[in-house]
Amino acid sequence: MKTQFIKVKRILIPMLVAVAVIAQGTVSAIALDTEDVSDLITMDGSIVMEVGEVDAISAAAPIARSTTATDSIEYDGSDPGQPAPEQGLGSIKDFSDYNSAIKGHWGESQIDALFMAGGINGTPDGNGGVKFDPDRSITTAELLSLILEAGNKVDDSKGWPARVIDPAIELGIIPSSMSSEANTPITREKMAMVLVNSAKAIRNEDTTGITFDASKIGDLNQADSTYRSYIQTAYGMGLLEGSGNGYKPKSATTRTETCTIINRLYGYMPRVELKDDDTIIEMPEGIYELPDGSNVGSYTGMVYPAEGMVINGVKVTRDPETGVLGLGGDGKGGIYLGVASPITGATIKVGSIAPADFYDNMQGQYLQKGNYIFWETEWAMIHGAGMEKLEKISNPTEGMVADIHADLTTGVWSDDNVFFEYHNGRWQFVK
Repeated sequence: MKTQFIKVKRILIPMLVAVAVIAQGTVSAIALDTEDVSDLITMDGSIVMEVGEVDAISAAAPIARSTTATDSIEYDGSDPGQPAPEQGLGSIKDFSDYNSAIKGHWGESQIDALFMAGGINGTPDGNGGVKFDPDRSITTAELLSLILEAGNKVDDSKGWPARVIDPAIELGIIPSSMSSEANTPITREKMAMVLVNSAKAIRNEDTTGITFDASKIGDLNQADSTYRSYIQTAYGMGLLEGSGNGYKPKSATTRTETCTIINRLYGYMPRVELKDDDTIIEMPEGIYELPDGSNVGSYTGMVYPAEGMVINGVKVTRDPETGVLGLGGDGKGGIYLGVASPITGATIKVGSIAPADFYDNMQGQYLQKGNYIFWETEWAMIHGAGMEKLEKISNPTEGMVADIHADLTTGVWSDDNVFFEYHNGRWQFVK
């Protein structure tokens, strides 16, 4: 047999791995240990392998979960949206941002469910690891990748993003005009279209006649007419949740929110239940333990508010610009007030120090500024996002003021609704 050499990109190597190698059109599994690989690494971080005869033991070598051959995909790390190949992840705890971004996140269970179903890819973190980026907006190609990977519809013969864009067009999931939007964040109105068309094309679901009362989607009229019926159908199918508070059709969707809807699409998690009148069941008033226990403090056992709960008549949502829970929609924070410790009975109030659970962004003191109440970490997020937004304003003038969302408003710095002021040539956080 003629000796052949192939070159593959650097991979994460445990003590014993198996690498799939394509040689003369056939796939063979070769077991390698760390010593084998260390001698093969080149100056550019690639691995050059000599492919010879593969004996019977190779066929029995296990292929680690999420470790797949990607010879047909040239991956150079230049596109942050391109899934990183050869990930070799055993659980979501292997993502490099698990402790900093995923652990305690409201959607941790959703991320885990889709990961265990084999439907998640991470992206390079720049340090040789793989991160998930739960709160980053998802691009059109990334959304299609998650959906098509789960449905085994990816075209592995093509590179990124054609491997997901082309089959999506062929299946009728997206129009060909969207191919230019592959690496830009997908809007929620277009996401609804992708969901409904995927259910039809991949899941063979009949969506004929499925709809949802438009009056219960407060901002449906803000969606382009092309997508309104898709949004109503997605609600009617139980793929989307909530009513009355709006859908924000022009906003982007986070990677975690996408995990939630894909779990519903493929049945990894139950879809939203409907009443007989096709009205989505709203969550009951108040704070309660979720079925998966994801909102229960691992240290204190305290039960915390979660996205979608209704507290004092206001639905808890996450502000898409700052990422702060309880600031979205009509929220003004204060969602943790009255949360009690099952051990001491002490409750959270303004001025309380955050419990040791590090739930969501719950750190520091619980502080009131104006009519809003948030944790110190959340105030820092509000400040950072606001300053970034305001610094893009051309030619601001002395005395300009903005509200908590960094939207220009009227008043003076001492007013409860004013949080930013342009003073002495720069924007300042005045609360």
